[in-house]
Amino acid sequence: NTNFDLTDESMWKPMARECLENLVPENSSVPLFSPTMICQEEEEEIELQLKRRIAEYRDREGLGTMWDRNLSYLLTPALVNYELDKLGAKTFGNAEFQH
Repeated sequence: NTNFDLTDESMWKPMARECLENLVPENSSVPLFSPTMICQEEEEEIELQLKRRIAEYRDREGLGTMWDRNLSYLLTPALVNYELDKLGAKTFGNAEFQH
């Protein structure tokens, strides 16, 4: 049987007293800080800058720029998977975009 009650001392195996006596506690507490940036706001700002720079470049080339929100929504999973793939992480649903 699996028991996840950590307060049940009868489920714990005793440790050799010599081992316990040789343990020296380290005083290395790692402080936790709140995030230094709000990710959603930062992400939106980066997206706006990229769109602006792309539009400026295309304007210099004499091309118009239109953004399709529906296409953007549809391609978001592919972009996330490509980024995860580059990081070596497991990706999901990536096969649909490999054709």
